[in-house]
Amino acid sequence: MEEARQFPYRLKSVRVSLPKRMKPQENIILNSLKESFELIRNKRFHFAVLFLTQFAFLAAVFATLVFAGIEFSKGMEASNEFLSSFQGLTEEASPEDIINIMEQSEAIDKAYSNITAATNKLLFVYLPILFLLYILLNGINWDIANTIVHEHSAFLKFEAMFSISTIFFAALALILGTILFSIGTDVAMIVALIIFVLLVYFAYISFGLIFKYKLSQTKEFLKAVFYIGFKKAGALLFSYFFAVLVAVLAGMLVYNMMFSSMTSLFLSIALLVIALAWGKIYLMASVKKAAEGIR
Repeated sequence: MEEARQFPYRLKSVRVSLPKRMKPQENIILNSLKESFELIRNKRFHFAVLFLTQFAFLAAVFATLVFAGIEFSKGMEASNEFLSSFQGLTEEASPEDIINIMEQSEAIDKAYSNITAATNKLLFVYLPILFLLYILLNGINWDIANTIVHEHSAFLKFEAMFSISTIFFAALALILGTILFSIGTDVAMIVALIIFVLLVYFAYISFGLIFKYKLSQTKEFLKAVFYIGFKKAGALLFSYFFAVLVAVLAGMLVYNMMFSSMTSLFLSIALLVIALAWGKIYLMASVKKAAEGIR
């Protein structure tokens, strides 16, 4: 009789627990997606600040690229004018004239030095500027996203850890990319692209784990990045590619609106900034869910 009285309660407990069961990967994806929108709704002021800082970062990058393009085109234009005229002379000249032209090596050297100077300025001036902008301004963006998701922030500590993580993954990408590009085969290029995408994936995971570690725990921090990145790859890769896809679609909309009205262009840019800001919050929330219970 005692077992008969307990039997309905057992059935009841089974019926209640079964609908709640969900695959852990799906749980991370859906809960993080839901949480990202709830956080934006509940922390409108922080999201507005993130919107402005994200816009400032994009504007700074765009301005740097414009200046770099102008400087590079000036150097290339001056050299191309001389080389084009030189080519026209050599096509019509006799062998003796060609010898005389070749003796004017100073002008030729100057033309090539202009090309070299323009390329060096691009690589050793503007590229480092872009890298510093990424560390400083985009570090602020990720720090604000960290504040939204984790409700606390230590700005200097976050910037220091963000810089370490960015430099580490950038150096790793540079070393592996140099090795693979030196091989020069199509397979090596494909492998280089896959490695670059995966390194960006691990870098984004690292930004979401900064809140858990101190500056003195850098080694443990990097170990945790790879551990969680592999262990929770199913959910985190989906979140990563989904956030990237949303940003790419928003970027394509901006490109399509470039020759449209100014209102449409500004609205598309605003949508791109919102997509990038939301993507940071979504990735932070995904990493937070994935890291729960993992030391």
